[in-house]
Amino acid sequence: MPLGPEGVTRGWLGAALGRDVSDLRLVRVGVDEGFTGTRLYRAEIGGGASVIVKLASEDAALRARFAAENAREVAFYHHYAEGLPVPRCYHAASDAEAGASVVVLEDLGGARSVPFVTGLSRDEAEAAVRALARCHAAHWGAAGLADLPGASVAQELGFAACWDGYAQALQGLLPGADLSPEVLALGAAMARDAAAVLGPILDDGVLTLRHGDVQADNLMFDGPGAVLLDWQFMARGRGGSDLAYLLISSLEPEVRRAHEAALIACYLNALQEQGIAYEHAALWRDYRRGVAVKLLMSVVATVGMDNQGAAKQAWRRADLARLLAFAADHGAGEAA
Repeated sequence: MPLGPEGVTRGWLGAALGRDVSDLRLVRVGVDEGFTGTRLYRAEIGGGASVIVKLASEDAALRARFAAENAREVAFYHHYAEGLPVPRCYHAASDAEAGASVVVLEDLGGARSVPFVTGLSRDEAEAAVRALARCHAAHWGAAGLADLPGASVAQELGFAACWDGYAQALQGLLPGADLSPEVLALGAAMARDAAAVLGPILDDGVLTLRHGDVQADNLMFDGPGAVLLDWQFMARGRGGSDLAYLLISSLEPEVRRAHEAALIACYLNALQEQGIAYEHAALWRDYRRGVAVKLLMSVVATVGMDNQGAAKQAWRRADLARLLAFAADHGAGEAA
């Protein structure tokens, strides 16, 4: 398994693709985009053909920290991806001991992305919601979800320790940033007893496959549809929590407020088209409580991920503002 681009040779890639690779040129893409240190390369293999090679971080500490997540993305492509709006996967493997992973994917170079800081438009958000609903419907109530983390994701990612260091990390990254009393109370409650806060939306009731980090950077738009990328944080949970994560993360607050009800109706309709019933009041309850999952990931990302560079700091600033706006609109107290 290649740990770096030097290991992606014609012989290795040919074996991974099951075809002869007589020509190979690697071009780094998305250099300043990843927070877990993963590296993306476009592998041009001759005749106008290309694939994307995704490698775990070159930093051994980051590889170790996200070894479980890297392995989980590999498992996604082996066991969960069929029929979903995701890139075609040609090869996926991981090495738990080294924390290494490699995924070879379809090159979606013809599709377009939307900068996270810009945020999705109403039409883009609808396409993303429909794609997410397809993923949820395909695994609604599935027995295999028991193998995925629910509320235990907080322990896996070290939330309690991250929360202890969050205020200092936040001030170092975004000086002057303040959290509302409700958000502070929610974070403290999760640090004390994550299962009590997250269990109702990640362990209880009818669960589905959660993307776990569904936001603009992990979406591509191909015609009228959306494709979901980066399944490292795949987990289980109530569908409304994943929907909340998408709308909190990816829409500017004024856009979310203007179209929130319509987008939730779109999600319900998309599920119903695939034979899935999700009671409207239950969805809204799960959606509001989804702020806890978003706070968990924001805290872990602020404390434990690579936030170096102006682009990542702008990303983190926009993310926090959207989270606080959602909490102000819907309250964080119910989630706690």
